[in-house]
Amino acid sequence: MSTIRDVAQKAGVSVSTVYKVFSDSYKTRDEIRERVLKACEELNYSHHSMIKKRKLLGMMFSEVTNSFTNTLMQMIIDELGDEYDIVTLYSNEDLTREKQNITCLEQMKVDALIFATVSNQEYPEINKMISDGKPVIQFFMQTHPGADAILFDDELGTYQAVKYLIQNGHKDILMLYKYRIGFPQRSNGYRKAFEEEGLEVDERYLYDIPYNDSIRGVIQNKIQELKPSAILAVNEIIATSTVCALKEMKLMVPQDISLIIYDDLPWAAASKLTTIGHAFDSAGSLCKNILMEITGLEKKHTPVRLVIDPMLIVRDSVRILTK
Repeated sequence: MSTIRDVAQKAGVSVSTVYKVFSDSYKTRDEIRERVLKACEELNYSHHSMIKKRKLLGMMFSEVTNSFTNTLMQMIIDELGDEYDIVTLYSNEDLTREKQNITCLEQMKVDALIFATVSNQEYPEINKMISDGKPVIQFFMQTHPGADAILFDDELGTYQAVKYLIQNGHKDILMLYKYRIGFPQRSNGYRKAFEEEGLEVDERYLYDIPYNDSIRGVIQNKIQELKPSAILAVNEIIATSTVCALKEMKLMVPQDISLIIYDDLPWAAASKLTTIGHAFDSAGSLCKNILMEITGLEKKHTPVRLVIDPMLIVRDSVRILTK
């Protein structure tokens, strides 16, 4: 491997002159600079100042075990990994840790931020990044008006799933979900599907499920109480708990009970479950387009709000009750 001394010898200059060529503090004659750079090229030598500095992208999400989030992050990394060094922090649904993560990313002086928050709280540190002209993209909800937002239309996804169940003869549809302030409300999609069919909504079937160690037991109790013909489980934690609960109750899908889940994860496809899926690759490419557009922009950026529509992926987990 060539050294700076090899470059100096080949260019016919001193080592200190080579250093001066690569320093912003010195001005060397064009003829000397050209000789040094030519020597570098012939010797395949790269000084650290010749290497393009990569920018630092901070990512902050709430759940480390969430397959939806992990798939989304992988698509973002695939799109932006050539342009940015990427650091990812998780809050694990803890608001105190989320605040610590934001402080950490600020201290690291990240050049761009992609994040999703636990709550609908607005952070001054993030607003400062926005005012400094740094690209900031928020997922799932929009709590910082100056940030770009990429949202998933979960209300539409719920509508598609419930509409499909109703069209297949189901009326006793139990929706297991987790209410979060600021997020698109899936219950609105549930109600819309019922209203379009002229059906009344029984509020007992809209169940905001608590997250605790006995989540499977809670689901089993709700199934025994309401005896639904179909279940819509709206995230991976609830979906996996529902599948386990049904197995323990010896209820077969779809013979005994129909099931649709969020999201279209590999295990769901292998189990032939009907799902609500999302175009993760679109989210990754949208992030890249936004970051590339903002970077180097002299005038103030007008934030955009982009919504990714879900898609119903029909498999074999819904029983047809009526033609």
